[in-house]
Amino acid sequence: MAFGRAWWAGILGWAGLVLTLSAQHPAPWPVPGHATDAPARFRRGDDPTWARPEFDDRGWEARSPSAMPSHDGIYWLRLRVNLPARADGRNADAMAIAVVASYDVYWDGRLIGRSGVVGAEPEREVPGPIYNQFRIPDALAGPGPHLLALRMSSWHTGFREPTYGVLLGFGDLDTYARIRGATAGRALVVVGAACVVAIVFGLFWWLGDRRPAFLLFSAVCLAGAAVQAGNTWRLLWGYPYDWHYPAKWIATVLIGVMGVLLVAFLQELFQAGRRWAGRAAVVAAMLVAWWAVPNYSMNGVLLYVCGLAAALAYAAWGVRRGRRGAVPILAGLLVNAAAGWRGPDDLLEFGWFLLSFGAPLVGCVAALMLRISDERRRAREAQLTAARMEIELLRKNLQPHFLLNTLTAVAEVIEQDPPGAVRLIDDLATEFRSLAQMSGERLVPLQRELELCRAHLKVISRRTGREIALQAEDLPGDEPVPPALFLTLIENGLAHQQPAAGAVFRLAARQDAPGVTAFEFLSPGPIRPAAARPAGGTGLRYVKARLEESFPGAWELAHGAVAGGWQTVVSWRAAAPGGAR
Repeated sequence: MAFGRAWWAGILGWAGLVLTLSAQHPAPWPVPGHATDAPARFRRGDDPTWARPEFDDRGWEARSPSAMPSHDGIYWLRLRVNLPARADGRNADAMAIAVVASYDVYWDGRLIGRSGVVGAEPEREVPGPIYNQFRIPDALAGPGPHLLALRMSSWHTGFREPTYGVLLGFGDLDTYARIRGATAGRALVVVGAACVVAIVFGLFWWLGDRRPAFLLFSAVCLAGAAVQAGNTWRLLWGYPYDWHYPAKWIATVLIGVMGVLLVAFLQELFQAGRRWAGRAAVVAAMLVAWWAVPNYSMNGVLLYVCGLAAALAYAAWGVRRGRRGAVPILAGLLVNAAAGWRGPDDLLEFGWFLLSFGAPLVGCVAALMLRISDERRRAREAQLTAARMEIELLRKNLQPHFLLNTLTAVAEVIEQDPPGAVRLIDDLATEFRSLAQMSGERLVPLQRELELCRAHLKVISRRTGREIALQAEDLPGDEPVPPALFLTLIENGLAHQQPAAGAVFRLAARQDAPGVTAFEFLSPGPIRPAAARPAGGTGLRYVKARLEESFPGAWELAHGAVAGGWQTVVSWRAAAPGGAR
């Protein structure tokens, strides 16, 4: 109950954080006080006089700054900017520009900075940094109208769209530095957190029983951390503009991979059917989305929407089917969807991981911890049940009726066959010694289990005068098995079938799949009336408890009447090397 309250508090707390930050989250390139008196003016060519404020550009093409041509020669863009007076009385002393182009910056006719080298041909252009900040001279920084002229070339944009956009911001250098530091700090924190979660669950997979859900969730976290790390690298150190769209392409691919991994994780966690069909459908939808829109940013949004929609469907299915942990995952995905709806453009940018993807991560971690808690509880219950069944089994084998009959048989044999009596006593001692040694162990080699079974059958044979044997050939003698597993099946056969003299119990092994061991046990003799045996007797409860204790959630047991007797098939998946059994 306390854990349930904890994850609900975590999900609600994250939702509040998302809503708060999405309302206050500052973009890395703010545009305070940005305004234009007229549309931007565009013209191909090159003339230094075009930088002058008094130049008449009314004959130029009116074009939006978001529709600059790519893979083109030199061209100019002129914008009339009106900087309003600031409340603190200070002037805007800096300009921020983000653009996939090389350019020269003129402010009121004065050259105030360059990014790369503008070139009339691709060979003569040198790509500059994608993000730049330029200081506006104090004499030209006052409020009022100003002219911004950009001399540009963009031969190396490297993306499919015919145009690109120019992002502008006006403020002060201190504000830019503070925003960059705060944004990078948040991004690095969540990258580190995602990597830690990925390492923890990767170790759970490696050192545990190699469950695919742990490995898939670790991969989801690593993919998300890689996306955010790429954005953080761009913000902290920058890169030439010709790297921008390859980086966007990589981030978009990682977004798609992460969506597929998230779906695969939920399928494994909830044990959904037709898993490969579901994954193939998600991949097909992503491929359609990839080719439907030539914009890489929108590609990333659409790819993630495909993965998110499928993940929401599986989470809702899990809630409907009562799957453990489905509720926190669904809550986290809904927070993610709400954040994406509020700001879809932020998906591939700096705040994305913190604002949206962290919520489903919290939900997934909560679901996995709930699953681990349930498994630990079941393991404790299985241990207690196994202990009770072990005591019951020992009591059954040491009960006065069994000892009295055996001692009576010993007395009779002593009179008729003293050497045979000695062998009977030795067999009985061997059986009791083996039981005592196994009683506290979780797994024993198969060879020791077979020795116990044969010792018990020798005692039964000498006591009843009916020769009963165990045939077990070509078995892996070092295969670990729960103690008294097959002895219990023999006891069930003796109690419910009463095999005749010369009867033979048969045990065979097979490999159903890599790491999966299956044993077929045939108990000979006719089935007692009603053509069925008790489904919940002490022996069967002991077998199930021992299997769950040794191979939690990774075993199967089937039984039924066959020609010649009663067959029981038990199989389990062995623990990974180095993992706990």
